[in-house]
Amino acid sequence: MGSQLHAKMPMNAPSLALNRYSIAAFNELYYRSFKNERKIVHQHSFFHPLDAIDDWNKLYGKHGFIQYQAVLPSDQNPKEGMRQLLTQLSKEKRASFLAVLKSSGPANKGYLTFMKKGYTLALDIPIKDGSIFETVKKLDDIVLAHGGRVYLAKDSTLDEQTFKQMYPDWETFMETKYKLDPDNHFSSSMARRIGLV
Repeated sequence: MGSQLHAKMPMNAPSLALNRYSIAAFNELYYRSFKNERKIVHQHSFFHPLDAIDDWNKLYGKHGFIQYQAVLPSDQNPKEGMRQLLTQLSKEKRASFLAVLKSSGPANKGYLTFMKKGYTLALDIPIKDGSIFETVKKLDDIVLAHGGRVYLAKDSTLDEQTFKQMYPDWETFMETKYKLDPDNHFSSSMARRIGLV
């Protein structure tokens, strides 16, 4: 895989370290450092840049962060949906230290598949206080209004009603689940939260 610069985050960053000003400054510096550069890089460093820092999650401080990832389909004006998501975060003075935008292909046949043909946006949002959950609910409403859905593998906040609107094949999934597990032996806190148990 080749050698990579490796560092370690020795402790939780102070809660004031990551704020909209420090993040804006970092983004500007990062952009200026690479905007005219073209080179081939290893896929690991491209797809997993934070893996170069051990305990990178400590950058977000002791309260941690929520990684919010959503897909917006290409036939539902995804550009406007992305603009609304970022505007909402800006309005609430919540900066994302890391943002990843990718195009996505059509979904597979899975009942709870996340993917849609369009664009996915992943945002790391530091947790300052309990109001983060109100913010995330507003983001969910924007995603839902644009025909999108939240990535369940990274979700920790989605409510049952919103989940069932985002994933319309949930009933078919439940029919299959009850055939395989009629007594609900397989469960999780997420499954209970979004009504799959």
